[in-house]
Amino acid sequence: MQQLYQYAVTSSPIPPASGTATSGNTVTLQGLNPSSIYYIHVRSACGDLLSSFGSWSTISFITKSSNHIPLVSPESVSLCNGGSQLLTATGGSSAQWLLNGQPIAGATSLVYVVSSAGTYSAIITNNGCSLATINNTLVTVGTLPPDTAEWIGAISTDWNNPANWLCGQLPQPASTVIVNGGRNFYPHVSSNITLKALQVNNGASVNVDTGVVITLTGN
Repeated sequence: MQQLYQYAVTSSPIPPASGTATSGNTVTLQGLNPSSIYYIHVRSACGDLLSSFGSWSTISFITKSSNHIPLVSPESVSLCNGGSQLLTATGGSSAQWLLNGQPIAGATSLVYVVSSAGTYSAIITNNGCSLATINNTLVTVGTLPPDTAEWIGAISTDWNNPANWLCGQLPQPASTVIVNGGRNFYPHVSSNITLKALQVNNGASVNVDTGVVITLTGN
């Protein structure tokens, strides 16, 4: 017969009236605040019914400081052929970088320059403890189709600066323009332009001056 349990996570040492049912002996906790004290309460069911339980057992724990959460950034990188990008790991004093889950020889500092496609992560060491980063960086490499222009907003809001566009590819009248969220700057359009299409994704925006017309031909 499989053992059944209830558990609860609270900010008080006093056990609650009830908890979350589970048949496993491990749980993943989410949404906890950093540098905070929590209490986890666990009790087992009597038999195979969840109507009768034993006494609660309680232990306390302290969540890590946000400065010690192992992360890599940025989380998404698009490179042109021959391009590169600096990745940064935080949450410790050293790191072993991984590409598609495999260690990269010699890549043991908190920064790493990538030029190849793949999924990058790191094992972070802090005070003798090693933890895997809780996120990854997805790197794609390639050239854009000639009829596509993707805004990266690297240095300013200037629509006409190639440095603000992926691979330096400025929009043309036959271009489909893509503006994604998470950029440092978003485009400012100060004069009339013609495009095939304009795709503004979640978290992104395009600032258009009063009276300026963006014509979308669709072909």
